[in-house]
Amino acid sequence: MTLRCTTNLAPRHPCQRKVSPVIVEWCVANAISEKASELEALGHLSYAYDAIEYPCLDHCDLCVQTPYLLIDGKLLEDPDPDALFKRVVAQFAREQRELADAAVDGCGES
Repeated sequence: MTLRCTTNLAPRHPCQRKVSPVIVEWCVANAISEKASELEALGHLSYAYDAIEYPCLDHCDLCVQTPYLLIDGKLLEDPDPDALFKRVVAQFAREQRELADAAVDGCGES
């Protein structure tokens, strides 16, 4: 089995050590795989992130119908790969803001 994985587990802020990495998975046969390089580039954002491309995720019926990703095991789909990628970026941007807000609100606390 061939996997391509980008891992960015080094926390950029001390509070992020408490956060589990976000895991994004996709099937190489799915239309979203055309966005693989961009999905992997998301790992350069400032949160823990794993991007994994699999030969198959056993969602073959869905795979032939629409682009999809599994994000922390949850299905995210959209008929347009660009729109799906934008949804993922927006979701991660929200999570990044939440991490930043949490850091401001209580990072210094033990």
